[in-house]
Amino acid sequence: MNLFNGFEAHLIKLGLAAVSTQMKEEIQEAKKKGRNHIMTEGFVDMTINELRKKINHLTIKKNEE
Repeated sequence: MNLFNGFEAHLIKLGLAAVSTQMKEEIQEAKKKGRNHIMTEGFVDMTINELRKKINHLTIKKNEE
């Protein structure tokens, strides 16, 4: 199985942070307009945290190189 190197993992985590911010802003905008969004901010946080754990698990550790 191919694992991510540290730089690849960092880029993915930066992307996840950007997507998380964007999704939360969309949820807040929907709330301001009186609409119910299909997801909550808590769900976004939970999913992003699970993905970060997976990325950490699939990243080459320095002592394994």
